[in-house]
Amino acid sequence: MSKIEKLDDLHLTIAEIKKKDYPQLKKLMDRVYANLGGSWSKNTIDALIDAFPEGQIALFDHEQLIGIVLSMRVDYIKFSNPHTYDDLIGQKEIIRDNPKGDAIYGLDALIEILNIVAIV
Repeated sequence: MSKIEKLDDLHLTIAEIKKKDYPQLKKLMDRVYANLGGSWSKNTIDALIDAFPEGQIALFDHEQLIGIVLSMRVDYIKFSNPHTYDDLIGQKEIIRDNPKGDAIYGLDALIEILNIVAIV
């Protein structure tokens, strides 16, 4: 990403993540989570999109993916109490989205901004 000279240089778009976005999502997560194993698998991201598309949000600058929010629906009573990551994501990253859940659980939220200088 290049240096931004003016705020007008930003062309931000918020949209639901689509399966076609996975290559960019993988690159972004691999950079951000390099020390934690990188991106979730395509199967896991596809499962999130299939289960709860409106809960998977992308932030694009022009057409470059620069941020994401991944979420799932849960039962508030169960997940407002102490729980583990494994309670949410099963072995082999199987998403446990609850379509009847009464709360949204944020799994991941990240944004990558490099060398930004805003001149107004």
